[in-house]
Amino acid sequence: MTSDAANNPLLHALEKSEKKLHDITSALGEGVYVLNKKCELVFMNPVAERLLGWTEADLIGKKVHNIFHFQRVDKKPFSEDECPVISVMVSGQAYFTEDDVFTCKDGTILPVSYITTPIIEDGEIMGLVTAFRDITLSKEMEREMLRTRNLESLGVLAGGIAHDFNNLLTGIMSCISLALESIGKDSELYEILKMAQGASIQARDLTKQLFAFSQGGDGEKKRVAFSEILRSSVTFAMTGSNIKPEFDMSEDLWPVEIDTAQINEVLHNLAINAREAMPEGGIINIKAENIYIGSSSKLPLKEGRYVKASIRDKGSGISKENMQKIFDPYFTTKKLGIQKGMGLGLAICHTILKNHEGHIAVESEQGKGSTFTMYLPAVAPEVSSIVLPTSETAAPATGRVLLMDDEEIIGQVADMLFKRMGYEIAFVRDGKEAISEYKKAKESGRPFDMVILDITIPGGMGGEETIGQLIKFDPGVKAVVSSGYFYNPVMVDYKKYGFTAVLHKPYQAKEIGDLIKDVLSG
Repeated sequence: MTSDAANNPLLHALEKSEKKLHDITSALGEGVYVLNKKCELVFMNPVAERLLGWTEADLIGKKVHNIFHFQRVDKKPFSEDECPVISVMVSGQAYFTEDDVFTCKDGTILPVSYITTPIIEDGEIMGLVTAFRDITLSKEMEREMLRTRNLESLGVLAGGIAHDFNNLLTGIMSCISLALESIGKDSELYEILKMAQGASIQARDLTKQLFAFSQGGDGEKKRVAFSEILRSSVTFAMTGSNIKPEFDMSEDLWPVEIDTAQINEVLHNLAINAREAMPEGGIINIKAENIYIGSSSKLPLKEGRYVKASIRDKGSGISKENMQKIFDPYFTTKKLGIQKGMGLGLAICHTILKNHEGHIAVESEQGKGSTFTMYLPAVAPEVSSIVLPTSETAAPATGRVLLMDDEEIIGQVADMLFKRMGYEIAFVRDGKEAISEYKKAKESGRPFDMVILDITIPGGMGGEETIGQLIKFDPGVKAVVSSGYFYNPVMVDYKKYGFTAVLHKPYQAKEIGDLIKDVLSG
């Protein structure tokens, strides 16, 4: 209370009322300022002071139009005649906007939503009151949602392209395999075809990377071969860089049950961190192995079998004082520029692995690099559906095979390929045809020994629905599921759907030959 207010009851009541107004408007959580009929500031609450950087004392009695609400969202200035705040003084109608900007004292732009209402006494407009809210967070969320939608759309596109590309690669690789078998190894054409075969294999690896990128984050955990995801994710993250990944992975790596999209995100984050730690390039080492965690282990993991994967870089390393903070949300040592960061990557990795009942650990020494190690619970391994024999199998190369695929080139190549191996083949384009042909063959006494069903048939019955119908007709049917979608749930857990084996596109002649022998001899 001022000394004047102490001697003047009316002034005292006015100061008390003004304090109450400050308290009330501060409790609202919104910035509030009041202008008189000359558009001069007569009141500003503490929230407005905090958001804009000016105090009420800085602006009292000043026209604030050219101070903080004088420009559009596109930063072009309003004239007083155009200013929507001042226009309320003329129209007497409240004005509301969800998306505008104010200028702060330090020159930064504050995204706001606000409402300006006229103060009317005895029918005359005496001033304006404006309440505004900082919408920075909601704008960031809006941008993040847009980025997410764009990534999801790009992921769907990438997956579709990779699927169609795999279908074409199947025909190309099979044709090359057939051509290689038809010419002598001393021919110049043989070497040319071998180079084409190598390029096709590299193209197949690229589609695996596209599939790894395209996986959706639906939270569904699926049984997968971790080595494929590890290799694809890290290789994809290194694309276009001057860093070479070197892999050391156990051949008998146990399968894991994971949300492939989330684990891909973990691997991508770790790989990108390693890449950014080595701006001058070099080699990063990726190792994966099976381990057993016992009850005496100091790791925060349940006793059992795990797949352990580590990514080691030779960068600048992490200081001791930062080691305890690296998994904290928003903690980052990255600066603006090539190493710009938000500090969420490792926090997300930690959360995802915890939700998978796994763990992430780090070892680092400044000047010598860092090693990030992740642990994922392993599931019981299954016997591989495709056995690559070291000697000839006892099963003769005879039999009848029904192939269902929507790509004509695959049917044409398969006809030559299967006949050369000694098998009789029938080619159909969708599930209805497959069921019809299978029933006719069974009833005629010349049944098919095996069927190969493509999962995806545009506009027709695909492999998943077809196998259900075939099993009803013949519970003993031997069916192989085939697709260019590497991480399709049916491909990952094919036995659950009634299939005997799985065949990934694109495939070569030897791969399909070994598969047929394995299925028919089983």
